Amino acid sequence: MTRWVVIVLACLAAFNASGLDEVAEPLAVTLNVGAERRIDWPAAVEIAMPDSFNGVLTVQNLQRSSYWLARAPFPPTRVWVRELDSDHSWLLSVSAAKGERELRSITIERDGN
Repeated sequence: MTRWVVIVLACLAAFNASGLDEVAEPLAVTLNVGAERRIDWPAAVEIAMPDSFNGVLTVQNLQRSSYWLARAPFPPTRVWVRELDSDHSWLLSVSAAKGERELRSITIERDGN
């Protein structure tokens, strides 16, 4: 039992040292089907997209902005975003629905706001 506690503590320490401890609760991002939405980042990012988004969601990165376009509705799905020049990360909960409401662009800051 003691050995398992040591292993779990070592894994938690490694996880926190990786910079992922900066990831708080997921940021909710809602998309309207067929309407592009821009997200501005504090630095260039890499976006890890689940395979389930193939053909449903297109994301294009240009400098410090990403452009999201949903082609069909989908439920909240987790997307991991990482700055290219640091270990800073964000966890998004992205969903899409048919809607008429205009959605503004989003600006993400390093503290997660």
